[in-house]
Amino acid sequence: MKRIFLSLLAMIALVACNNTDDADVIIPDNPNIEPEVEVVDSVYDLAFDDNGVCYSKNTSGITQETFEDKVVGYGWIEISCHEIFENGKLNGEDYWYMMDGGSRHHLYFESESIVKDFSSSTAFPPEGYGYPNAGQNGFSTYAYHFDASKIYINEAKNTYSRLILEVAEQDIMVCIWALNGDYALTVYKRMTEEQLAEYQQKYWRNWDEEF
Repeated sequence: MKRIFLSLLAMIALVACNNTDDADVIIPDNPNIEPEVEVVDSVYDLAFDDNGVCYSKNTSGITQETFEDKVVGYGWIEISCHEIFENGKLNGEDYWYMMDGGSRHHLYFESESIVKDFSSSTAFPPEGYGYPNAGQNGFSTYAYHFDASKIYINEAKNTYSRLILEVAEQDIMVCIWALNGDYALTVYKRMTEEQLAEYQQKYWRNWDEEF
């Protein structure tokens, strides 16, 4: 018997299948997913509307007041990220596990319109730019706006969103991350002032200035 907990500080309860027999393994609706993938449920009762947009059936999201009070001005460490399948269930394996060329994206909402994204990557900057420190830590700065519980972040070629479902106790923030039609349930832990200073020092390289 095995119970899977995709949570931190007991805040995000994800219910897994207790029996590991093949007959009890839930197969996602998405035909592109390997049939052996481990699938779990989410307490947020996730689903997709007729336009293919992921949402929670039981959580509408946070207000502008909550966003300004509890999110803006703070840094956020990404602690888990799980792909959301077409049937609303989650991939039991973290999205970044064994990922080659990518990393978690830690956020700092510097103001109500500017967010910094801290990340590491062995694939960025790409080959051919003569950049001597590929694979190191860095940050990008984006403009964003908040509307109807969603953060819309404007990159050079894309605008992607994070629907903030809640900012829970122990300074945990839960989001539905949308990027190019794919969705993931992402959990963040708010940084202390000391941690924010450490991240700004560690991820000092400005990716935006290299291109």
